[in-house]
Amino acid sequence: MRDRTLLWTLVLLLLAAFGLALCNLGAQSLWFDEGWSAYAAAQPGFLAAANADATNPPLYYALLHVTARLWGDSEVGLRFTSLLLGLLGIAAAVRWARVIQGARGAVLTAFVMVFMPLLWWAMREARMYTLLMLLVLLAALALERLRRGSVRWAWALLIAAELAALYTHNTGPVIALWLNTLVVLAWLTGHRPLQPRPLGWLGSQALVGVLWLPYFVIRFAALPSANSGLVSSVDLSPAGLFALWQGFWQTPWERVLFGNEAILPLALMLALFAALVATRWRAARWPLASALILVAGVLAGLLVLGNEAHSRYLVIVVPFVAAAWGGAAAKFRRTAIRVALILPPLVFFAANFITNISPAAPFQRDDARAMVQFYADALGPGDTVLAWSYADRYELAYYWDRLGVTAQRVTLPEGAGREEILPLLPQSGDAALNVWYTQRADFGGMLDCLIADGSAAPPEVTIVHGMSSRLYRSIAPQVPEMQAADAVFLAGGQPQAALTAHGALTERPADRALCLPLELNLLTAAPGDLKAAVVVLNDLGDEIARADAVFAAADQRTTSALATGEGSEAYPLLRLPAGVPPGTYPVYLRVYDELNEPFGLVPQSGEIRGRDMLLGEWTVLSGAQWAQGAAEAGVPLIEPVTVSGDLSLIGHTGIAEGELPVLRNGERAALTLLWEGRGSLPDLTLADAEGRWMVALPAPEGPHDALTRDWRAGIVPAAAETGVAEARLPDGTVIARWAVQSPPMQTDVPALDVSSGAAFPGVGVLLGRIGPGDEISLTEPPPVTLVWQAGETPVETSYTAFVQLLDAAGHVIAQSDALP
Repeated sequence: MRDRTLLWTLVLLLLAAFGLALCNLGAQSLWFDEGWSAYAAAQPGFLAAANADATNPPLYYALLHVTARLWGDSEVGLRFTSLLLGLLGIAAAVRWARVIQGARGAVLTAFVMVFMPLLWWAMREARMYTLLMLLVLLAALALERLRRGSVRWAWALLIAAELAALYTHNTGPVIALWLNTLVVLAWLTGHRPLQPRPLGWLGSQALVGVLWLPYFVIRFAALPSANSGLVSSVDLSPAGLFALWQGFWQTPWERVLFGNEAILPLALMLALFAALVATRWRAARWPLASALILVAGVLAGLLVLGNEAHSRYLVIVVPFVAAAWGGAAAKFRRTAIRVALILPPLVFFAANFITNISPAAPFQRDDARAMVQFYADALGPGDTVLAWSYADRYELAYYWDRLGVTAQRVTLPEGAGREEILPLLPQSGDAALNVWYTQRADFGGMLDCLIADGSAAPPEVTIVHGMSSRLYRSIAPQVPEMQAADAVFLAGGQPQAALTAHGALTERPADRALCLPLELNLLTAAPGDLKAAVVVLNDLGDEIARADAVFAAADQRTTSALATGEGSEAYPLLRLPAGVPPGTYPVYLRVYDELNEPFGLVPQSGEIRGRDMLLGEWTVLSGAQWAQGAAEAGVPLIEPVTVSGDLSLIGHTGIAEGELPVLRNGERAALTLLWEGRGSLPDLTLADAEGRWMVALPAPEGPHDALTRDWRAGIVPAAAETGVAEARLPDGTVIARWAVQSPPMQTDVPALDVSSGAAFPGVGVLLGRIGPGDEISLTEPPPVTLVWQAGETPVETSYTAFVQLLDAAGHVIAQSDALP
C-alpha cells in the first residue's frame, strides 16, 4: 500500500471517528469524575487548575484549563479536548503500526481502533484517558525507534512521554513497568549489540524517576487511603477477566456489570481474536505482549490501591488490541478474508452505538443535571442539599448556578463520625440527601437517621440515572442523647460484642420518628457483619415496628473488617405505624449476623426475651397528626361503622366472609382495628356463633388521638367445640370470623424414642420425643415430634416451642418452630 493511499485512508477514518464521537456529545450530563474536570477548568489560574484534584496528577487538568479558554467549558467544550486527543492517538497508533507491521497493517489497525466502543466512549468523556493513550503511543514510537538504533530525538520523546504519563494519571507507573518489561524482552530476544543501549536506558529511567519523585512523595504514596477506608477487591476469576474483554466492546462499564447481555457473541469474538493472533503470531506478538503487560499491571495496581476494576483503565490498551487484530489480519493474502476478519469490531460498534447514543440510554453517566434541576424546582433558599464526598461534589456544583438552584449545598466529609457531622446539618427547612450510587460513606445509616429524627413522614425519593435523592420535609433534628450501656452478646458460647451506649428513648408523639444510635465494641473478631434489629412491642407482645441497621466504623468498615476492641455504630430509625395510641411501649434490641448468627447473638444482661434484650420503655405522647390519615396505616379499610357520635370503625384486619382462617383451642384470635374520632373505644367480644362460649376483648385504657390503631386478642377456650368464632361490636355487629377446629383430646402417652419428663412451670410437662434416631442425615431435615402433657389448669398464654440443630461450635444451623 502506498503512503498516499495510507494517508487518505487515515484521513477518512479520522473523519469517521470525529463524526461518531461528536454525535450528541453534550446530550448526557457531566458525572462525578467529570465534575473534577469542570472544577479544574474553571480555576482562575494555571497552577490552581493543576492542583485542583489532590487524588490525580496535574497534567490533564492544566491542559483542560487551557483548552477551556479556547472552546469553552460547556459539556461539549470540556469533552471536545478528549475527542481531539483521541484523534491524535489514532494517528499515533497508525504511525507506530506502520513501523512494525507495514502500511496494510497500519490501515487495519486504524479501522479496528476507530470502531472499538471503549475508545469512542473515552473520546466523549472529559477525563484524561485519551491523553494517557496518546502518551503511551508516543512512548511506544520512541521505544521502537530506539530498538532500531539510538537517536537523540527518540530519547527525548521517550523521557517526555513517560514522564508526562506519570503526571497524567495514577496508572503512570504501570506504563513505566510496561516500557521496562518490553525493553528486557527486546534484550532477551534481540541480537547484540543490545538496543536500546543498557546504560542509556538505565540513565533515562533514573532521570524519569528523579523528576517524578516529588509527586510520588507528596501525593502518590498516600493514594491507598485518599478516598475511603474501604478496600475493594479485583475479581481475578475467569468471569472477572472476561468482563475486562467485554469492557472493550460494551460501554459503559455499568452495562458490563449490570446489563443482561448475550455473552456468546463476545465469547466468539474472543475466540476469533485468539485464533487470529495464534495463526499470525509474528505480526501480533509485540502488540499482544504490550496489551497483556498493561492489563496485568493495571490489575496489580488496582489491588495495591484498593480500587475496583473499570474499563476506563483499559483505554491505554485499546491501540495494542487493535494493532494485534489489524496486524494479524493484514498478513492474509486475500482481500475478502482481511475484510471479513475486521468486520466484527464494526458490528459490535454499531450495536453499542445504537444502544448508547440516545439521551435515554439504559446505561449512561450519572444524571447530575436532572437531579440539580429537581433541586431547583423543589427547594428554596431556606432548604439544604446534603451530599457525601471526600471533596466538594463538583458535578452538582457545575449545574448549581447554571440551573438557578437557591438551596444551600453542603458536602459532608467521608469518614467523619457523628460528632463531626452534627454541626454541619441544617436545623430547619427541607433537607435532601443526595446519594451517588458508588459512594461508600454511610453504611450505618447515620445521616438518614439524624436528619429524619423527629420527622413526621418518610422521605420523598427521586431517582435519576446513577443517583437518588431523599427529601425530608420540615426537619427539626435533635442531638441524640446517649446513655451508657454494658451488655455483652455471645456467639457460639463466646463473648463477641458489647453494647457500650445507645440513644435515649425520648418522649414524642407517635407520628415522629426516633433516631436511636447504637455503639458496639468487638470483644473478638466477627466472622461476618453484625447488624442491629430494634423492635417495638405492644401490650400483647406483638411487634408493631422494627428498624434494622448495619454496624460500621466511621470509615465504613463493617464488623467483619474490624479488629478486636474496635468500635462501630449503627443507626436504626424507628417509625411507628399510623394510629399508634399514646402509651408506653417496650423496645428490644437484637444483634445478629445474617450468615453466621441469623437468630441473633445471645445477650447476657438485662431483661431478655428470647435473644432480644430490653433497651427500655418508650413513652409515646398524644398529639400525633398523621399527614395522610388512614391511607398510611396499612390496615384494610372498610365502609365506616359509627359506634358513637364521635367514633367510627374505619378498618380492621379480620375476615368476615369467604375462606376463614383456622384456629384451634388455646390459640389466639387477633385483630388490628383502625378507629377515627375521639370517642371512647368500645369493648368487643369473641364468641361462638352458636352462643356456646364468649370471651371479652376489653378496650385499651388511656387517651387516644383522632386516628387510633387498636390491637385486640382473645384465646379460644380449651373447651370450645368445632364451629365459627366471631368478633362483635357492642351492638352485635360481626366484624370478623374464624373457623374453630377442636382437636380430639389425647390421654394415652404414645411410644417415645426418648423420654424426658421435663416440667415447664405454668405450661406443662415435656414427656419426650419421637424420632429421629441417634444418627441423622443432614441431606434432609430430620422429623422431630415433641410430646407434651398439659397441666391441671388451662394456660392463658399460647406458647411456641422451637427445636434447634447445633454444630460442634454451638452455632445454630437449623431451626423449626411449632405450637404444642
